[in-house]
Amino acid sequence: MSPPTPCHSTTSPQEALSFFLPNNEPITLHPPEKGLINDTWIATMQSGQKYVLQRLNSAVFPDPAQVQRNLVQVTRHLRASLRKENRSDFKTFCVINSPTGQALYTDASGEYWRLLSHIDQT
Repeated sequence: MSPPTPCHSTTSPQEALSFFLPNNEPITLHPPEKGLINDTWIATMQSGQKYVLQRLNSAVFPDPAQVQRNLVQVTRHLRASLRKENRSDFKTFCVINSPTGQALYTDASGEYWRLLSHIDQT
C-alpha cells in the first residue's frame, strides 16, 4: 500500500488550533511518535490539558465532513452506552467544537481540521 498523498494546506497547526481554542496558546504543539493516515499534532495547553489536532487526509477520506459527522455520532453513542453501564474504566475521546459550535474547520486551502480530547497512554 502506498503512503497517503500529502496535503497542500497553507494553514499552520497553530492557526487551526486557534479556530477551536481562540486566545489559548499551547505550551507545546508537536506531532506524535506514530500516525499514518492524518497529519496529527498533540497540543499541551497552559492548564496541562492535552488535545489531538488532526488535518484529515482527503486523499483517504474524500468526504471529510461525513467522516466527522460519523465520528461525532459514534462517540456520542459510546459515551451514552458507557454511562448507562457505569463503565468508568473505559474512556473515549471527545470531539471539541469551536466557540461557535463547529466540529470541523475548513481552511483556505480546502483542508479539513478537527480537535479531539487526548487520552493519556494512547
